[in-house]
Amino acid sequence: MSPNFTLLDQLYTQERLLNSGYTRTTMRRKLRTKELISVLQGVYIAASVWDSFTPSLQVLARHTALALRDSTCVFCLSSAAFLYGLPLLHVPQNLHVLAGYSVRGAASDGILEHTSNEASVQVTVLRPNFRVTELSQTLLDCARTLPVLEGCALVDAALHRRMLAPEEILPRLQASQNSAATHIATHADARSSSLLESVARLQLVEMGLPAPVHRLDFEAYLLGTSDAHAPNRASDYAGVYRMLRTRQASFVWLEQRVGLAMVASDAALPHADVPTPAGWHMVQVRWEDFYPSSRVLREKLHPYFPQLG
Repeated sequence: MSPNFTLLDQLYTQERLLNSGYTRTTMRRKLRTKELISVLQGVYIAASVWDSFTPSLQVLARHTALALRDSTCVFCLSSAAFLYGLPLLHVPQNLHVLAGYSVRGAASDGILEHTSNEASVQVTVLRPNFRVTELSQTLLDCARTLPVLEGCALVDAALHRRMLAPEEILPRLQASQNSAATHIATHADARSSSLLESVARLQLVEMGLPAPVHRLDFEAYLLGTSDAHAPNRASDYAGVYRMLRTRQASFVWLEQRVGLAMVASDAALPHADVPTPAGWHMVQVRWEDFYPSSRVLREKLHPYFPQLG
């Protein structure tokens, strides 16, 4: 079952609580003793359930609560991107909605209303009950308002997942007369398969390194072998790294000791069963294995990915 449908079962409007046998006195007592938590004004959840949620699921619960309470609201900006399932550096702590769609509440509830620059707004309905701005509009709005790295990563992800075609978004970004959006239009790359790869690629290009041309999915290649045949995954990665350093291929970035490998063709590697390169990929290894001397890159990426160490 989708997490959204589970959330709908866990959220209670005041009307639903009263219909299930609660009295207003009981509701006030449970709120006072913190057995019930107010997710938003007029929408409640059991404290034990709320405490079991991850931070991301708590954010989803707040969005679900608003959609449940105000069925005509339209989510926009990072809220819409979050509901589309696109990767964000930080989940939205506020609820971003379009103004003029009958939303109750205030900034104290974390609800921020935004006026659209568009003459007409196209709305997409996502399951189970989310009304959001149309995807290309969401990406354009995020490109205008979010940091460039994050806005570009959103466009990368939408293109990579084939949620829309390049011609549906890149011309809109280019024509927006917004410097961040036009920058993203020229730097978006559908080959990027994760937020980490998008941010790393953009930081490396900003440092003066060339944009990658080919991709070899080392992660799929290595992890395609069962654990019984590859008991020491770390040594496998180390072996691939040693192999790459000795091959005559386009390892410009490996020479810089950063973990992005450009491979001219599958003939560059001695294994005939290695998949044909298509795009590019961040080699998934321990940070210290690949980045010991790339202090500048490490410092640039650490604010976004502190878990890398």
